[in-house]
Amino acid sequence: MTAPLSVLVLTYNEELNVVPCLESVVGWAGDVHVLDSGSTDRTLDVCGALGVAVTFHPYVDHRSQMKWWITQLPWRYDWLLLLDADNVEIGEANLCTPVLQGCLMMS
Repeated sequence: MTAPLSVLVLTYNEELNVVPCLESVVGWAGDVHVLDSGSTDRTLDVCGALGVAVTFHPYVDHRSQMKWWITQLPWRYDWLLLLDADNVEIGEANLCTPVLQGCLMMS
């Protein structure tokens, strides 16, 4: 069962960081998006290999990226989690876990 959660991962030349980040959410989060700012390394290939679609949007700042994602891309759930590509959801030690477990029990 997946959690009713949409995840946004912001990337720019993050081929070394994006794998642990995406692996920490793919499989349990119900909706995962990567918003890339024009990577010139293998970030897009790595995301594709993990089955995560990537959308391009020019970077201004994190706030602008989040606002654009929320207003322009389809997200499936009301619960949203923003991760930079060098962040990892670490399960039991993460504050999100108890909230998500509660959501799963209610659904």
